[in-house]
Amino acid sequence: LGFQTLCFWIRNLYRERNELRAINEMLRQQQEIHAMQNDDGSATDENKQCILHSDYSGQEITIQPRSFIYVESVGNYADVCYIDNEQLTNTSIRTTIKQLKEDLSDYDFIVQCHRGFLVNLEYIESMEGSNGRLFLNLFYSDKKIPVSKAYKTTIKEALSMAFSLS
Repeated sequence: LGFQTLCFWIRNLYRERNELRAINEMLRQQQEIHAMQNDDGSATDENKQCILHSDYSGQEITIQPRSFIYVESVGNYADVCYIDNEQLTNTSIRTTIKQLKEDLSDYDFIVQCHRGFLVNLEYIESMEGSNGRLFLNLFYSDKKIPVSKAYKTTIKEALSMAFSLS
C-alpha cells in the first residue's frame, strides 16, 4: 500500500509540473505577442476609467482597468496595486473583496484567485507550485499571489480563455 501511494503521489507531482510548464509556456507566448502589439503603437481602452468604491466616507479610487494589477484584502481594508502615471501605486481603501469584485465585474481579465485576492490576468508573468500549492508571479510586483484550491481551476480556465481569444 505504501509503494502504491508513493507512485500515485509522484505521478501527481509530474502531472502538476507538466501542467505548470504548459501554462508558463502559454504565458510566455502571450507576453511575446503582447510586446509585438505594443510595439506597433496600438492601445485599447487606454482612456477608459473604473471607479472602486469604499464602504467608508465615500472614498473612491479612479483607475484605468488595464492598469489594475491586484488587490489584497487586509482586515477591513483592501490594498489596491495599480500603475498610475507609469509608477507602481498601492492605495488602501476601506472595502471588501466582494465590493471590489462587483466594481470590476465588467472586466473579464480581472479574476479572483483566493478569498483575499483579485488579479489582472494580463499581469501574470508565471505560475509556480509545490506540494499542491500554487502562486502567481506578477509583473511589477515581487509579491507571490496565492491561488487557493477553490480557485485553482477557475484561474487555469480563465488563463486558457483569455489567451486563446487574444
